Amino acid sequence: MVRQIDFEKAKLNGFAGIIVLSVLLALCIGLSIFLFHNPYKDLQQAVFATAERIRNYYRDTPGYWKLSTQSAKQDNLLRDDLLKYKDYDIQAGQGINGEQGFPSDMSFDITVKNLNKSACVSLIEMPLKEQASLTLLKITIITAQAETEFSWGGQNSLPVAKYSARNFCQAKDNIISWTFQ
Repeated sequence: MVRQIDFEKAKLNGFAGIIVLSVLLALCIGLSIFLFHNPYKDLQQAVFATAERIRNYYRDTPGYWKLSTQSAKQDNLLRDDLLKYKDYDIQAGQGINGEQGFPSDMSFDITVKNLNKSACVSLIEMPLKEQASLTLLKITIITAQAETEFSWGGQNSLPVAKYSARNFCQAKDNIISWTFQ
């Protein structure tokens, strides 16, 4: 017995299959963009942009004398690109508390406090642009248990390799301090 093919039904089934495949492809593309997007990239860029503003502001001085979080805010060096991250305590100056610098200070720190593990790992392992790597001296992770320093050619070297910071960051209350010259 020979079956007759209903071409109208086959055509509709073909269109439905194409639509389902298109939707699945769009979902796969959207999911991959979501998974590969690093939400902390803007924070890292803001830290390095702030460091560049500070370096330019203090270019004609012998060091980073009097630089502190308070003076950086007054001199408009800490701007909305960095201060929009209200969940984090952000400091600029000497040490993790953004204390005032002395005339002999040839480096300064930008510190971000209250980071969860995901933010800590993402910020530490993020690739460094060549321009940023010229002014960055070290990155320090501070937790309740330990303080780990990453520096050029040090025991923990910069740039930080993928998956290597996970052991240094805790579930919450991580502090990252970038030291710039």
